[in-house]
Amino acid sequence: MHCQLMERGREAITEYKKMFEPIQLKHMTIKNRIVRSATNSAMSNTDGSFSSLDADMFEELAANQVGMMITGHTYVSPQGQAKPNQPSMCKEKWVPVMKDMTDRVHSHGAKIVAQISHAGAGALVTDQPAAPSRMFAGGGRIAHAMTHEEIKDTVRAFGQSALIAKQSGFDGVQVHVAHGFLLCEFVSYGYNQRTDEYGGSADNRIRIVREIIEEIKRTCGEEYPVFVKINSNSYYEEDAYWQDMFRFVDILEAVGAEALELSGYDFSSFPASVHCFYLDRAAALKKYSKLPLILVGGIRNLEDMEKVLEVGADMVSMARPFICEPDLIPRLMSGQKSSSCINCNNCHGLFLREGRRCIMHKG
Repeated sequence: MHCQLMERGREAITEYKKMFEPIQLKHMTIKNRIVRSATNSAMSNTDGSFSSLDADMFEELAANQVGMMITGHTYVSPQGQAKPNQPSMCKEKWVPVMKDMTDRVHSHGAKIVAQISHAGAGALVTDQPAAPSRMFAGGGRIAHAMTHEEIKDTVRAFGQSALIAKQSGFDGVQVHVAHGFLLCEFVSYGYNQRTDEYGGSADNRIRIVREIIEEIKRTCGEEYPVFVKINSNSYYEEDAYWQDMFRFVDILEAVGAEALELSGYDFSSFPASVHCFYLDRAAALKKYSKLPLILVGGIRNLEDMEKVLEVGADMVSMARPFICEPDLIPRLMSGQKSSSCINCNNCHGLFLREGRRCIMHKG
């Protein structure tokens, strides 16, 4: 039986050869094209440190053929903390803890990237959330419009957090511009009502992201990899936002982004029968730009992964399937048809409620 599984694994590697080939980005070499996309584990400690459960999770993924993993969003300042159990990337005292975690990942030949974020109006740990413009926030609060001084402070906070990530052994950082947090609010119509140099045109709305990448490069060195995650669609003014995406890509490439991970605001709304949610948008952007592209959303099996690479995307990224089955890649290589993930989204908050991360897991 063991020999049969090994043979099936060799067949899978041969059939899906590109997926298992190394990829050379501008400043990083990754052993294959498989990425674990950022998702909040809910297992971190309330003092801002990653827990031993986090470290175990990342090492298990690294040992199971995931070439690069991206942490769940870490906060760059207390004002930008989304949840009590969210890990911090602004506390230097946790560098040794994070260094141990990244060393464990590296022992398996994998890469690990820290996603750095500011929650904006979604910051639930402060009574005074900040956003591009005045807007309603959770818990009946009102987020105030950020001043220029606050914007500059936030840019510096991203730079300092990237430096802490570098000191902790992370192979790069990913700037979180998706899923409704602060930088997503800045680039999105509807949320950003500013009339100064941070609002209006595509160039203005992505200005803070450009300044953050420039600050990270200044703080950490030009060769330190900076990834970006961004929504491919928008709840407000969808057509205009999509046209702006091409300008966003131009700017991100010009300031030295390592790769762009493409997601969407509605990723949790699709049924399990729908796969590769944003494939058409990925294909369009790859025809336009040479910026390396990672696609996430509804990728559930080897055929999906191959389809993503066939349209020109450089890497395939999954989150919920790896919550369900950390050993998904060996399972698929051994003949399992697809991920067992059913897109139920119960993984959001399940660990805090029941001590397990997926409804498929035993309590």
